[in-house]
Amino acid sequence: MRIPILICLVLSLTLVQRTACAIDAAQEYDIKATYLMNLGSFVTWPKEALVEAGNQFNVCTLGDDPFMGALEFLLEKYATIKEYPVVVKHFGNVQETFNCHILFIDKTEVFNLNSILQQLKHKPILLVSDIDRFVTSGGMVQFFQRNNKVRLMLDPEALTEAGLQANANLLRVAKLVSN
Repeated sequence: MRIPILICLVLSLTLVQRTACAIDAAQEYDIKATYLMNLGSFVTWPKEALVEAGNQFNVCTLGDDPFMGALEFLLEKYATIKEYPVVVKHFGNVQETFNCHILFIDKTEVFNLNSILQQLKHKPILLVSDIDRFVTSGGMVQFFQRNNKVRLMLDPEALTEAGLQANANLLRVAKLVSN
């Protein structure tokens, strides 16, 4: 009689553990969405980059949208960045992203990454992704996980080459990498 109860207990704990992991994975992109919106406050863009974008602050995604509405949900809290109204845009083509201020490049673009980075190099767009080795491939900010927490990796030189500047607080919390 004890063995069936033990088996049921082990199975139920396994199911609870799997469910908890699935919830954590879904919450990961909510956390990343919040990071994306906050990055706008810790980076300085050239004034003309904001004016050329129609006096709005464009937070964009390229490829699939892994945030599943989280960016749009955050618009209530982050209605403005740098005193400009925030607009969330989703694109499937890199040529459409030239007026973005923050661009999240989805993992579905991994095979196009070199081409994307070449086309956006020296443009005042903060390039962010969670693609492995994104920063060492020429990206600016990479999300990675350590101890079940989302962390930032940043290449300050890549930002400078694009005319962007990270403030000291961002540089303190990010893992700094140089190409």
